[in-house]
Amino acid sequence: MAKRIMWNYELAKPIAMNNNSLTEFQKNHSSLHRWILKNKFKDELLGHMKGRFLWNLELVKLEAVKYDTLIDFQKGSSSAYSWALRNKRIKEISLHMKGRSLWSLKLVKIEALKYDTLIDFQKGSSGAYQWALKNKKIKDVSLHMKKNLKEISLYMKKKHSNGTWVPKRIIINWSFELVKEEALKYTKLRDFMRKSSGAYAYSLRHNLLKQICTHMIVIHRKYTDNEAIEISKKYETIVDLKEENASVYSYLVRKNLLKEGTRHMTRLKGGFNPNKRGTVYYIRIDKDGDTVYKIGITNRTIEERFITQIKYITPIYSWKFKNGYDAIKLEKEILNDYSYAKYKGPNILISGNTEMFIDDVLMLDKEIA
Repeated sequence: MAKRIMWNYELAKPIAMNNNSLTEFQKNHSSLHRWILKNKFKDELLGHMKGRFLWNLELVKLEAVKYDTLIDFQKGSSSAYSWALRNKRIKEISLHMKGRSLWSLKLVKIEALKYDTLIDFQKGSSGAYQWALKNKKIKDVSLHMKKNLKEISLYMKKKHSNGTWVPKRIIINWSFELVKEEALKYTKLRDFMRKSSGAYAYSLRHNLLKQICTHMIVIHRKYTDNEAIEISKKYETIVDLKEENASVYSYLVRKNLLKEGTRHMTRLKGGFNPNKRGTVYYIRIDKDGDTVYKIGITNRTIEERFITQIKYITPIYSWKFKNGYDAIKLEKEILNDYSYAKYKGPNILISGNTEMFIDDVLMLDKEIA
């Protein structure tokens, strides 16, 4: 049986200073890692390391003990709080805390001061809004708000699934001034239609769209073949064209001009066909002692995509789309959101090395959760 080490600062410091990867340190020196957290030497001995903590219940409990309230825990250690929330352990790790509810009347009032209308408050801070609604404090926290809404009727019901309170109905008496003000929040008609359906419906019924949407991208327009092709030349990829100018894209498809209008564009990598069903995959790659994570898109299965390298691959998660363009969009969003963690070392696979991460950025790998 291995002898248990009685850690102290003198023993811990040289070992910690010789490690630059937080992930590797936690894997190779788990008992020392726990000792450092328990004795509050985290900033001093782990601050120089790169990477993120691989939280588990034991470590989150040690971290949570440092805080007296959930709000302090959320602010002071957001990654540990997120782990507890994601794994439904909030109650278990916060038994020692005072007032475990995140919101109070004082905090909700402070939060509500950021918003000018109830609609903005509901959209921008749903948690605080829910608390006010449940505790019948809406009037108390909204006294400062502009009375843009001539009449608001709130009927409350309880969601049986999670116990939260939501408005059953919000009745807004729209007017020309109100829908004009609402429309100014959007630069695209489709966003106005999706995110403020009540105002859009009122505008449609009263033929106000042309008056209130003059600042937006053209609502309706008839193209000639040459005009549509010239407009498409402003975009570098088919995805950009479809997302930013759907009307021109639809026109080119309808007139069988898509090939001609996109001849100049950068072609998609790896033979991916956006007109077919697509899959976004998230995998772990273990090769030559290195572990990295990769996001990617394919029209095939993961096994077919990596047929010659499958022994290095562990599938973690995948999203399937009927439209390949949606797969491209999701991959692009993930690459942009986690660009700070991109792998920049030598090539590990035959292709697709630019979409790798040095860590489990999506936190979906159950083997290290």
